[in-house]
Amino acid sequence: MSHAHRQHDDVSARDTAGPSHLDGPETIRESGRRICLVGLMGTGKTTVGRHLAQHLSIDFVDADALLEARLGYPIRECFARDGERVFRDRESNIIEEIARRPEVVLSTGGGAVLCARTRSTLKRRFTVVHLTATVEEIHARTRHDPSRPLLQTDDPIATLRSLLLQRQALYEACADLTVDTTARSVPAIAMQLARALRSVDVHDPDSSH
Repeated sequence: MSHAHRQHDDVSARDTAGPSHLDGPETIRESGRRICLVGLMGTGKTTVGRHLAQHLSIDFVDADALLEARLGYPIRECFARDGERVFRDRESNIIEEIARRPEVVLSTGGGAVLCARTRSTLKRRFTVVHLTATVEEIHARTRHDPSRPLLQTDDPIATLRSLLLQRQALYEACADLTVDTTARSVPAIAMQLARALRSVDVHDPDSSH
């Protein structure tokens, strides 16, 4: 498959004249789709992912939540105990495990794309949706969340810009579709994304590469 990366400033931009009902999920399910959401923290991966999975009537998995459940302690503690390299290996193992499912919506941690093995799995086995938002919007969504230790700094906006600079090219390299979630409701994004996915030229996830 050749990944056809398509930028959507508004996820509905290419399909505003289409039907209002979701006439695509059955086709998506029949083709055995795996969909993965990537992007910085606070772009809506988990919340949009849950709604999208409901629209498509397939399972949703949050990679971070699954990993924490298996570890028995928070991810930030895994970083402190074992270091980032060990964490990324564990994260990559989880994502490879989920990639064996015939159909799923997967939400990843914001730094998952930092691991080359994970990027390879995403590109080979998933339809990858890159969720974006302005750094100001991300800050507004995350500023009261104590589970975001990376943002507990004197200048969280600058931290977000730095993270984006480090990761933007990696997100884009994996993505089949990019969606800006700024100032949009989660249900609206998920509904329109379910329709937009129909137009993406995506490989059969069980085909050889």
